[in-house]
Amino acid sequence: MEVMSDENPSPLDLLCQALGGPMFPCVVALVGGGGKTTTMFALAHHLHNRGHRVVTTTTTKMGASQTGGLLKVGTSVDTVLAGLDAAGAVISVGHVHGHGDRPKVGGLNDSSIGQLAASSKVDAIIIEADGSRRHNVKAPAPHEPVIPEWTTHVIAVIGADALDRVIEDQAHRPMRVAAAAQAQPYQRLTSERAARLLTSDIGSRKSVPASAQFVVVITKVTPDNAANANDVARRVRSEGFPVVLFPFVKQTPEPTQTAEPAQSSRPAPPFQP
Repeated sequence: MEVMSDENPSPLDLLCQALGGPMFPCVVALVGGGGKTTTMFALAHHLHNRGHRVVTTTTTKMGASQTGGLLKVGTSVDTVLAGLDAAGAVISVGHVHGHGDRPKVGGLNDSSIGQLAASSKVDAIIIEADGSRRHNVKAPAPHEPVIPEWTTHVIAVIGADALDRVIEDQAHRPMRVAAAAQAQPYQRLTSERAARLLTSDIGSRKSVPASAQFVVVITKVTPDNAANANDVARRVRSEGFPVVLFPFVKQTPEPTQTAEPAQSSRPAPPFQP
């Protein structure tokens, strides 16, 4: 684990430190609920601002309007690489699915992710690999999550405001959450149960490649739920997995995308903050 030079590292600094692992390029998949998309974009900007060339995408579906302030490009490898030459960080999505207030888009397929991961023009690929329908916690169905074979890091996300609340009220797929947490869906998601979910092979660790680094992120931490969040973190860390807590922040307008070409930073230390 790298030594941080900043006396007051941000949660994103701590996340980069926790990810550790091999040198770039890296493929990072986010699973769970309670802030995957926000975390994906925040990490992308954090790495891009430090000179890395970053692709974001989804292997499931995400909101068509969600760009994180990044340059939006299509899903062909050539288009993504051209976008990186123009902006240094992009979101790669395909055709719009559905109609109404919340249309969805798909992203890169496994083959394209593999080609980009092998490209000298790409430092990091960050993927929303799971869906939670805006719930703060979830457990995967048999076909979930969609983690590409090239994945080097998995981040499991859970919203702190789900803690000590009734599972049925907070969860996507509450029966599966309850099973992984060894509870009933009408019981509360205590710290002990949340830690079980996050470390379970039928919960947040489902389909995680054996060689991938696994990190838990607890989002939406406030003074009211900090004790529960810290208790979950303590329990998960006791199982050998890093945990990073992200404080609750109000939504702000998406950052203005950059049009400045970026130079490749390869080789570089892993997720250097």
